[in-house]
Amino acid sequence: MKFITLTFAAALLMLNSNDTTQPLRIDFGQQKDGQNWMIIVDGVMGGLSRGRKELRENSMYFSGTVSLENNGGFSSCKAPYVRTDLSSYSTFIIRCKGQGQAFALTLDNDRRWYQPYFKKEFTPTEEWQTFEIPLTEFDLYRIGRKLGTGPSDEALASTIRIGITTNSKKEGPFDLEVDYIEFR
Repeated sequence: MKFITLTFAAALLMLNSNDTTQPLRIDFGQQKDGQNWMIIVDGVMGGLSRGRKELRENSMYFSGTVSLENNGGFSSCKAPYVRTDLSSYSTFIIRCKGQGQAFALTLDNDRRWYQPYFKKEFTPTEEWQTFEIPLTEFDLYRIGRKLGTGPSDEALASTIRIGITTNSKKEGPFDLEVDYIEFR
């Protein structure tokens, strides 16, 4: 297991050069890059939401149920902590399909959950689609509250974790199937 984590970290670091001609790609299908992604739910704050992750032949499947009980309201699937310099990239791309909730990609700069992070919402349909979102459209949040807009190059350069989270605080089931995430 440690070997897989180190391999994933090394792959991110090797792909993460300042050469913007080489995209940074997290391929859940062919490369099975999501083996070390973990589920984090609102239970860390008393909530009752659930989530699970499954690697399929050509994708990562993230599903569960969002509960608003006990101040709950989210389920997330996150990569391991790996310092990743995203400052040379301008676009976030995700190929996915899903239903039941809006989702957001998150970019963390700190291990402490209560520190500000960046996120951008996307709402998948039941058919495969590709979202291409400029990184300048990500907004700064802290504990679910918007604080500002657009990450600086310094913030992008000090990204330590990326993730996907439910984003609508809507009670009920959700599912999201992701082929790949790419920074270009």
